[in-house]
Order: sequence, then structure tokens, then C-alpha cells
Amino acid sequence: MWCICFDSDCLNIVLAVNSETGLSTEDLFIGDIQSLLLNSQVDACCYVDRESNKVADTLEKLSFRNDFIFLSYNDTLSCIAHTVAADLS
Repeated sequence: MWCICFDSDCLNIVLAVNSETGLSTEDLFIGDIQSLLLNSQVDACCYVDRESNKVADTLEKLSFRNDFIFLSYNDTLSCIAHTVAADLS
């Protein structure tokens, strides 16, 4: 099963993707997303706000940095460990 992340706290997108669609332009677009998810064997989309998933939010922000491709695997693991430790304290 895959986990799908959207670039913000998009509860409305998650609700739309998990619902039945009609024939409006917006519904057709959502239907395309549903088809892509189905073809990728995604069971459902779930909403998790940023504050509840700080590791994913930090990694998402990190991926947009210009120097992200130069970070090593160990740097990424260190970033995750630091974020989790800060979240627990």
C-alpha cells in the first residue's frame, strides 16, 4: 500500500478523492486522480495535519532546498532522528 502526500493540509482534497464524483470539470479532474491512485493500488487517502507528522513536513521542506541533492543518506537519517527527538521532548 502507498502513502500519498499533498503539499499542504488539504483535507478538502482528501475528502474529494475519497468520494464519488459527478460530471463537472472539477469532478472529472478528481476522477482522473482516483484512476491514477487505483492503478497504483492505493487503497485510500487519509488526512494527517502537518503538526501530527513533523518528519514528513520537514523532509518535504528539505526537498525544495537547492542543496538537497548534496545531502547524504546519513544526513537525511540524522535530520529524521533530530526531528523525532525534538517532537518527543
